[in-house]
Amino acid sequence: MNLSEYARIVTGIPAAILVPIAVVQLSYNRICSMIAALLYGGYVCLPLFPLWQFWLSVAIIPALHLVIRSVTGAQHTRITRHSQWIAIRTHGRSIAFIATLFAAIFLGALIAPGHNGLQPILGFVLEDRTAIVLNGGLAAIFLGGAVVGLIVKPIAASFEKSDVSVPKLLQVSAHIGHIERLLFFIFIVGGESAAAALALTAKSLVRLPSMSEEMDQAEYYLVGTLSSAVVCLAAAVGTRLVLGLAPL
Repeated sequence: MNLSEYARIVTGIPAAILVPIAVVQLSYNRICSMIAALLYGGYVCLPLFPLWQFWLSVAIIPALHLVIRSVTGAQHTRITRHSQWIAIRTHGRSIAFIATLFAAIFLGALIAPGHNGLQPILGFVLEDRTAIVLNGGLAAIFLGGAVVGLIVKPIAASFEKSDVSVPKLLQVSAHIGHIERLLFFIFIVGGESAAAALALTAKSLVRLPSMSEEMDQAEYYLVGTLSSAVVCLAAAVGTRLVLGLAPL
């Protein structure tokens, strides 16, 4: 294996194991999360290993996923069905947006003038550098969302004694967080850190009126935005370093 193939494995296998736990629709269903881990693990390992090693790797990844899920999944059984539905609906919108974006890019490449069929696209999708960027993006968007959720959870819990609808607040924040981390990651990995800073500033300006009127939520928005930006920055910079690029 060369260096890029090692990087693909080192970043891809943890993503295959952990990301299905962080995606709400998958985390509530053991079979679905295991299949997601299996499929993404297969994508990571397919171009690298001989057939028997590939199948061995594909078998190990879901097993490790189930072990980690059994340790972290107890919290999911203690929430109400209503809260579960809100979380699923929220993440579903975010995933639909991200999937639509990638589908539009794929379709644009497919119908571009001079295109020679699916083979160039397939080669690009299976390329090591593409897999490394996908690994980093999934970590930034979904694992980053789980980290941010743990950070802001104590602040959100304090709103239960006020008139704030905590489920609605978490729903909107999670949806916005997925999209903002996707944009930040794309800008930073693409070398456009100034555009990422501009997006962060624009979001802050949009939030400013509500923060001024509802000071009790200002801390929640500030901590959530900054922690989301820091997590995404770490994932994007790590991805650039693995690709052999300058940090920013």
